[in-house]
Formats: sequence, C-alpha cells, structure tokens
Amino acid sequence: MKYLIPLSALIIYSIIFLLIQIGVLPELTDVFNVEDLGYFLFFFLFLIILLESIIYIGFYLPGQFIAVLLVTGSNYGFLGVIGLTLISILAVTLAATVNYYLGYFLLSKKEEEKTVDYKKLFLSMIHINTLALFMFEQGSKKGPKKLILLTGILNLPYYFIIIGITYYFKDSILQVAENPYTVFIILIIWLIYSIVKEKR
Repeated sequence: MKYLIPLSALIIYSIIFLLIQIGVLPELTDVFNVEDLGYFLFFFLFLIILLESIIYIGFYLPGQFIAVLLVTGSNYGFLGVIGLTLISILAVTLAATVNYYLGYFLLSKKEEEKTVDYKKLFLSMIHINTLALFMFEQGSKKGPKKLILLTGILNLPYYFIIIGITYYFKDSILQVAENPYTVFIILIIWLIYSIVKEKR
C-alpha cells in the first residue's frame, strides 16, 4: 500500500492548514522578524530548513517563506549566498538522515530493497516536504543508505541556484515565496501516482 505515506501526509497537512485558517494555530509569519538577526541568521536558517525538512513537522513551518525572508534580508553578497547554500545543504542532509531512520525504525519491512527509483528522487526534490516523504519511504523499504549523502550532493547546485536567484531577485520572489496550495497540489499528484502504480 504505497499510497499510505502520501495519503497520511495529505491528511496531516490538511488538518494543519484548516487549524491555521480557523485561528487555532498561528501563522508563523505573523510573529517572525528578520531585521535583528545579524550573523545569527545562518544558524536560524539551518534550524528552519532542518525542521521543515523533517517529515510532518515541516507541514506547519513555512520554512521556504522564512528562508526567502532571511536571504532577501541579508546583505552578505556572493559569499553570503555560498554560506547560506552550505548551511541549507547541511540541514537538508541531516534531515534526510533523520527521515530515513524514522522510516527504517517505524515502518521497516523485513526485506531490503536495493533498487531506487531515481526519477522519483529527482521529482521529490521539487519541494522540501516531498523530499522528506521520499527519504522516509526509502527508510521504510531499507533502501540504500548512500541516498542520504546523494541527497545532499544533488541538492548542492539546486540550492545554490535557488538561493542565488532569490538573493539577486529579492523583490519579485518575496511575493510568491510560499503558497500553501503548492504543497496540496504536489501531495495530491503523489497520491494519485502512488494509487495508479499500486493498481498496476
């Protein structure tokens, strides 16, 4: 039942989204202030990316929106872009490790699955939450542990480009940084894909 992980993710994300809409949970962006961080922003970015990259926790944190605020609020130039990229990659790789072992210990199957659908890996890199779900699923299948390191390596150019573009096109990107409906669309597509694959 490969569709259980995307289905549970969709249910949890929907509940969190609903609780925010009716005012039970606060919008984290309402209490967030970038200006007083200084060099502490590197640690804060690491923490935000790490938490958003961990399965299910990341559905509540608007980590990408906060990351955009941090990047657009920084004035460190090209070296800052490199530093922010390395911090982000470190956080994503650590989170990939956590997600893999959560899947490994919580839903682990008896047999080890040595093959990896690399197309699915690349698709999961579109959003940080789908990457978390992918790594959790790989852990539950006892997939190859090299995927953890591979995730960091593959994300390096991706994050460098994203952070660079975000830094140099600050004003326009900030307006569309975090749209909750994007996550809904990605999770629904993944759920449909999993159901279709299960039926074959």
